[in-house]
Amino acid sequence: MTDRWWGERSEHPWEQEALEHIKALMPQRDPYRAWQCFSFTAASGQIRECDLFIVTPAGAFLVEIKSQPGRAINRGSTWTFYGDRVRTIDNPLYLTDKKAKELKSPLERAA
Repeated sequence: MTDRWWGERSEHPWEQEALEHIKALMPQRDPYRAWQCFSFTAASGQIRECDLFIVTPAGAFLVEIKSQPGRAINRGSTWTFYGDRVRTIDNPLYLTDKKAKELKSPLERAA
């Protein structure tokens, strides 16, 4: 599947495990393609790190991987994970949405 899946290994074992899970499920036919663990520079000059960008018949998707055991509750601006401990993070959907919008221009230029 090397001709359909590109990128560096994740430095985080849990993230790499999630990527391998997705890779194993991805069909090995056109138009499926995926790029994992890459960075790009947005027009703003910000360097954006992306976990996974995948192209499918349903469209192109930017995927942010959050691997946390237990239960997650979305409280709008934050997510709280309940597992072996309680952990609260900023809602990753806002930054992922921004990255997707910033990635659109370089992809359109490349096309």
